[in-house]
Amino acid sequence: MIELALNSGYLSDVDYLIKETYTAFVRRTVSNIPNGRELVIRHSDKIKNISEQTI
Repeated sequence: MIELALNSGYLSDVDYLIKETYTAFVRRTVSNIPNGRELVIRHSDKIKNISEQTI
């Protein structure tokens, strides 16, 4: 849907999007992905420095 909106001109070309997500679950369903926010990065060249940290 995001790509369709961008290609149709409804959204301007952006480097990243933040969207709220929601999935309706059947009662007593267990999911590894909770409802919340997602960050969609469209142009990975905008990421300059990624480092791993051990916790």
